[in-house]
Amino acid sequence: MSLFIILFILIALFAVMDYYSQHNIGLFLSAIVLAVVAGIRYNVGYDYQSYYWYYQSGQNGERFQWGFILLNKIAHFLHFSFFDFQFLFACLTIGLLAVFLYKNIPAGISGLGMLYYFSRFFWTRDLGQIRSSLASVICLYSLKYIKARKPIPFLIVILLAGSIHKGAYVFIFAYIFANYINRSLSVMWVSSLLVVSLIVGTVLQHVPGLVEKITGGGVYITSSFYTQDSTASVSTLVMQVLVILAFMLMRKWQGQTDPFMNTLINVYMTGTMIALVFIGYKTFGYRLDTILNTTEIMIIPYVIQRVSKNRIMALVLTILASAMVLYLIMFMSKAYLNFIPFRTVFSPIK
Repeated sequence: MSLFIILFILIALFAVMDYYSQHNIGLFLSAIVLAVVAGIRYNVGYDYQSYYWYYQSGQNGERFQWGFILLNKIAHFLHFSFFDFQFLFACLTIGLLAVFLYKNIPAGISGLGMLYYFSRFFWTRDLGQIRSSLASVICLYSLKYIKARKPIPFLIVILLAGSIHKGAYVFIFAYIFANYINRSLSVMWVSSLLVVSLIVGTVLQHVPGLVEKITGGGVYITSSFYTQDSTASVSTLVMQVLVILAFMLMRKWQGQTDPFMNTLINVYMTGTMIALVFIGYKTFGYRLDTILNTTEIMIIPYVIQRVSKNRIMALVLTILASAMVLYLIMFMSKAYLNFIPFRTVFSPIK
């Protein structure tokens, strides 16, 4: 447990350094730390064994998408061990995330975005669901094309992300939703869509056979192991709805928001609606909405900065929000036990 706390404090200090210096040095220092942590782990994380044995076997089958298979082949060709591959994969994912935050978020705020990412997504993705993590980060680069309504470059980015994880194709729904369904962003319309999604989800949880036939979700739909309630998943979904409502109320009270942020909230809302529609199928819904909800790492700092006029208070609130999310995701659900002791290629860390 000490590892979680130490890393949180370290990345928070980097974020504070950037916040007052208005630079991005702390952002890239945080990226280096997270890439190293994800890259040197040994037999730690939800999907570690499946990726390890797939790489060791040198398979070229259709179990994964072609982009991920290609990366495996290149690593084999260069005679990399699995640990080399894992480390470079982590560097690629976190590196692309840091570059995106650097280019799209004001200096000083980008470090807080990385801190929130650490609390919200790092442990469940970069230490397990590594394909989903890389695909999610690549999808972030399509946001500017959603905003500009440029379907061709948007699809190129999504096809690239889809070559790593097919869940990336869910971003196509976000493009349609942002540009054709929810352009007005009115509080009443947004609230209505959320309620309708919940009603649909309540109905669908009673017809798993139909849902499995439509989605092809397999065991994620039919097995109680993947559909049973969990405190963390329900709490996270409630949090997502509250984030959307907070953004909408802020927008109503303070006037127009940045067009890019409007795009982010539309993408985020698409993911939340999908989670509500599949509320009876937690794992299936999560694996779809998590790719869209990476935008949360920018929405939370933005909302807090807009609501709080005091810079120190805004900083403190953002750090507290990150700490609360880390507690919700990792500690309240006891998910942290999956990472303790934290074994590395060198030695275990308790």
